[in-house]
Amino acid sequence: MPTWLWSILASVPPLAILSWLAKPLVDFWRLRRQVRKELIFRANVINAGTPFDDKDAVVALRRLGVEMGDTPPALRWCLTQAGFDVSWAGDNLIGLSNALADPDLERDWRILNTHEIQVALKLPR
Repeated sequence: MPTWLWSILASVPPLAILSWLAKPLVDFWRLRRQVRKELIFRANVINAGTPFDDKDAVVALRRLGVEMGDTPPALRWCLTQAGFDVSWAGDNLIGLSNALADPDLERDWRILNTHEIQVALKLPR
């Protein structure tokens, strides 16, 4: 068998493994960046003491929470070892969207959920 064919065959498994591991990790960092942008963009709504009428914020935060919950278990375990709590962040994103949708909830719930998200994803506060 030619040498060039051996080199191709030898490089395929490492590329497959790298793709299998790296893509979910890159997706997590992209999602983390989106969460940070959304929290900064919606900060005036989250910190407001009055009810608001922005359904886009509720939908965007809920969508991010669901995406965060869809993190593969192996990656979630690795991220937990690195100090990230992906499940908790996803739950608090959904909780924040619920708090924004319900005008009867106090502002403290919004601030608490935001804080928990920032801690779980190691975002600057």
